[in-house]
Formats: sequence, structure tokens, C-alpha cells
Amino acid sequence: MEMYYSDYCPKCNKKNFFCVGDVFDTTGRDIDGGKCYQCGHEWLFDENGESTDIENANIEEGQKELK
Repeated sequence: MEMYYSDYCPKCNKKNFFCVGDVFDTTGRDIDGGKCYQCGHEWLFDENGESTDIENANIEEGQKELK
């Protein structure tokens, strides 16, 4: 069962949805931030704090709506 996370782009304020994978698969990849489907801005999610920089982050492409 895939789980989705949503966040608003800090640049254009569009809501983006991000697939974070199967909630029961602990070996899946974690995403650190998102790339806005509307404006292309990349940002780190708040829970990452200072632990990851944007250049080394695992960025997921945002979706306009859930599929």
C-alpha cells in the first residue's frame, strides 16, 4: 500500500503530493525534499532540519493530484 505526503511549495504555494512508497516496506527509500510540479522549485521537508543539504538530498518530483 503506497503512502503519499503533501506539502506546499514555499515559492509558489501550490500543494504537491509525493509518493513515499509502501508503508510496510522498511527497506524503501526515504525522500528528503520535493520539487514543485508547477514552478520547479526544490526544497527540503521541515522534518529534515539541518541534517541534509539540498545538493545531496533525495528529491521527489511533486504531483498535482493523487493518481
